[in-house]
Amino acid sequence: MGPSGPRRFVLGALAVLAALSAFGASAGASALRVTPIRVEVQAGKQFCSLSIANDGDQPVSVQVRGYRWSKDERGADVLDTAVGFQINPTIVTLKAQESRLIRCSLPPAEGAIEQTWRLVFDELLTPVSVTVPGEIRALLRISVPVFRAPDGASPDISWTLVRTPEGGQSVVLTNSGSRHIRAISLELKPSSGAGQRVERGFYLLAGGHFEIPVALSQASPIAEVLIQTDEGSITPSRAAVSAGAGQ
Repeated sequence: MGPSGPRRFVLGALAVLAALSAFGASAGASALRVTPIRVEVQAGKQFCSLSIANDGDQPVSVQVRGYRWSKDERGADVLDTAVGFQINPTIVTLKAQESRLIRCSLPPAEGAIEQTWRLVFDELLTPVSVTVPGEIRALLRISVPVFRAPDGASPDISWTLVRTPEGGQSVVLTNSGSRHIRAISLELKPSSGAGQRVERGFYLLAGGHFEIPVALSQASPIAEVLIQTDEGSITPSRAAVSAGAGQ
């Protein structure tokens, strides 16, 4: 995704908000539901399936696409074309209260590190998408992570403290292991005084990084990081400090 992608999204969201405010319009959204919301395929397996349901009272058309999923150095999602990721059907129209099964075939397994994809469900504009004059219809996008880890894969999390170009500090988490973690929250614990709790969920993929700004009010040096995940708590080790990093 190029730098213009997030910018277009932000400007589009602002434009919708401005239109709602200026014209007193209401915003509508469909009632699409996808289950499960996360897919883990066993090592050596290739197939997966999901259910998509229309809980609303109008027909809805949806396009389904699969992407290779990674993250950039700051932890933002990057979606690339996934060669060999087969989906059936790729476009489906659901009547009111109807559900359908979406079947997937993943590319062959490769390497000793977990492979990650995203299944993206995009609602398509149809003649019934806007049925009330003055209503702005928000088309829905649902993104479902798909994982396939080799047998014995595990995360290996470490952290280090770095200075930002703006003069602040950030804790950078690194996963040197072969499997992701899903963080629910984390706590930055100083050598003395109160810590900084971050109530923010995120994925830290194998080989990936995630950056957390340290609050300006944090006076004492960060001594420990505690991560709460969906599988329990992790206290990562502190990595060696590189040149230019540190308190």
